[in-house]
Amino acid sequence: MRSVPIWLKMGADAQHSGVIVNGISRIGSMRGGEVARWVDEDIADTLARRAADFVEAHKARPFFLELGSHDPHVPRAPHPRFVGKSGLGPRGDAVVQLDWLVGEVLAALDRAGVSENTLVIFTSDNGPVLFDGYLDQAADRNGDHQPAGGLRGWKYLAYEGGTRVPFIVRWPAGVKPGVDDRMVALNDLLATCAALTGQSLPAGAGVDSLDQSRVLRGEAGEAVRTEIVQQAISNILALRSGDWKFIPKGVQHRASQAGSGANPADRRFVDARLHEDALFNLADDPAETTNLAAKYPEKLDELRARLAEIRNTP
Repeated sequence: MRSVPIWLKMGADAQHSGVIVNGISRIGSMRGGEVARWVDEDIADTLARRAADFVEAHKARPFFLELGSHDPHVPRAPHPRFVGKSGLGPRGDAVVQLDWLVGEVLAALDRAGVSENTLVIFTSDNGPVLFDGYLDQAADRNGDHQPAGGLRGWKYLAYEGGTRVPFIVRWPAGVKPGVDDRMVALNDLLATCAALTGQSLPAGAGVDSLDQSRVLRGEAGEAVRTEIVQQAISNILALRSGDWKFIPKGVQHRASQAGSGANPADRRFVDARLHEDALFNLADDPAETTNLAAKYPEKLDELRARLAEIRNTP
């Protein structure tokens, strides 16, 4: 355990100890005067205010707003009014703050009178992680909560817990409430949004993007997507094909994409190294507990060949 200097709000590992801003150490370095600095605790309020201002300013015509929330990424420093609200420490409080931020955006749409025909998508770029470089008690205070819903793994890993993410859609005029288990990838949003807005993609654009508009609308039918490549740290690529999942062995992988100063012995990166090929059937084993590679060698070879084919496609 690293000691925390009295001028820091929380301790951090060596990777996150490059420069100090707002009493929190960070990766890398930063230059600039006071206007270049920020207060972590105020980020969510700033995003909520600017999002509401944007909606109000553009409500008379179609608009696109991409809001990348800081929460619950590290460093987790929620506003004081959210501190202690979750009972799970700073990470849990940051999740509560994120929920508030989403509510503020939806309220702004309501005030502007555009909620009915505005498509809202809530999603993430990776699965959850507890310890991620800061000594914020995320793992200690987590208790029996399962951030990945019982799935195996977390951010950095090719398992479902690291690559399967929330995908929540609200569009009263176009989407009926419900749950759909058909496969959707985030790269499908390009083709999907183009279809929904009557746009044509330029030749060669979005070659790996599929139009999921009928899935979003809840229309019956087969899945549009039947396979997806899942990426983990150090460019580890896995393949999900239908209910089957293949992760190739990769003991040589290190923390090469974790940033300067990352400790390769950290569990976040050690668990990314597979000593043998892994094959899972997610229909029977969504938590990826049983490696079926030895039992189904033909399926293993099939998916290995398919992944190689995809990787070699220009």
